[in-house]
Amino acid sequence: ICAPSRLALRSAPSVTLSLDELKPQCRAEVEISCLQQGVAALARHLKRGERFMMAFQVCYDTLSSHIGRVRFTDACRELPSDFRQYLIIQLTDVPSGVPHSRLSDLVIAVKPYVKAVMSEIPEFWRNYADYAGLGLQAIGMNCDQSRLTRQQKADALRKLITSAKQIGLSTFLTGVSDLATLLSAREGKVHFIEGSAVASPLHEPRPMTRLRWRDVIQ
Repeated sequence: ICAPSRLALRSAPSVTLSLDELKPQCRAEVEISCLQQGVAALARHLKRGERFMMAFQVCYDTLSSHIGRVRFTDACRELPSDFRQYLIIQLTDVPSGVPHSRLSDLVIAVKPYVKAVMSEIPEFWRNYADYAGLGLQAIGMNCDQSRLTRQQKADALRKLITSAKQIGLSTFLTGVSDLATLLSAREGKVHFIEGSAVASPLHEPRPMTRLRWRDVIQ
């Protein structure tokens, strides 16, 4: 996953910000910049014969506004078409109660420019069938930003895995930082797992070493 690691104010470089603290317009700028810089790094690796998938996190608010969606898709349209087979969009911060048609519009807007589109699900979500037929490849959870207790997180993960199988989607977890969640993900055969429990973050996108479970769980 290609994501900004540190945001700082030009007027006060020592002050760091999180993406959640940015206004929607500023957050869209950061996400577009991340996309462009990530693809530039990917281009350098492709010239050396190193191929790998790269996922970009895009906030629901960025794509739900007309201006944000136009600016983001314009940036996608400028990318080399042969790069699209290596790119994934992960929708983040999807609020509860989003209409099926609304989410479908966002997926349709970005899908022509990437290999796949995945979406986080809101916490305490009940009707997973709402995510069927949208053109998504996977649904998942961000464990790092979760406000759930350990037991609630375990219950939500089990429901996610079971429901995703029922509607024919893959599953992913991001921000996995503890062994218990990692073991639950292995037991449930989650397809994509990211977080410090798997590997430390890198300063620049590059091919990852292929890991086996015994390399991760010690």
